[in-house]
Amino acid sequence: MGFINFTVEPHFNIKNDEVLQDLIEYSKDLDIYALEDDAYIIIKNNVIKFMGNIYRIYNGKIKKL
Repeated sequence: MGFINFTVEPHFNIKNDEVLQDLIEYSKDLDIYALEDDAYIIIKNNVIKFMGNIYRIYNGKIKKL
């Protein structure tokens, strides 16, 4: 079993400002991928594939993938 070097936040809602602000703060120490409902990540042979609405939150910034 392999491990990943990021954290996943499932059922993410970009409109939930309280959660978003917490994640932005945590992202100063962690690389976070926030997945809206019905989004998913597949990792196969060290290749990462993102499907659906996913946001990367890293170093205090947020970017939609």
